[in-house]
Amino acid sequence: MSSKIREYLQRSDRILIGIGEEITAKSDQKTRKCVYETLNNLLTGKNYYIVSLAEDDQMLHAPFDQARIVTPLFTEEEKGEREWDAYLKWLSQTLNHDLLILELGAGFQYPQIIRFPFEKTAYFNQKSHFIRVHSKLCQVLTESSDRSEAIQADPGEWVLDIDRK
Repeated sequence: MSSKIREYLQRSDRILIGIGEEITAKSDQKTRKCVYETLNNLLTGKNYYIVSLAEDDQMLHAPFDQARIVTPLFTEEEKGEREWDAYLKWLSQTLNHDLLILELGAGFQYPQIIRFPFEKTAYFNQKSHFIRVHSKLCQVLTESSDRSEAIQADPGEWVLDIDRK
């Protein structure tokens, strides 16, 4: 699987990553730091955006380009609106581009932020490939199932496994 993921990463013009509550709930700070460092290494030189449900400042200390991250649950309202607008602008430019959508551990606590919008993006962008990783809630829509993968796994461990192989 890791070679397939690396192929998607290499082939994609743009990469959208959702970091859900399962990563922040199941992982300690040290593990999250390793997950974020691994993701950053995989994203080097790529046009990406990260939507995170993190409710702590861990994302602010991650090695990502901070201009490419939106944390709607952590950021104060005014700054959060600017970040969200920048994200929506970036997202609008993904249509008709090879887009990898990687959803890591997003459940139903805040489905309106990652889960439902990512499904909608995968449905409308016919050049997208959608990967949902969750320990229990990994099902994908049948309408875009030919371009989607449901992976039942701990999302943090799954990311770390990509780097190990």
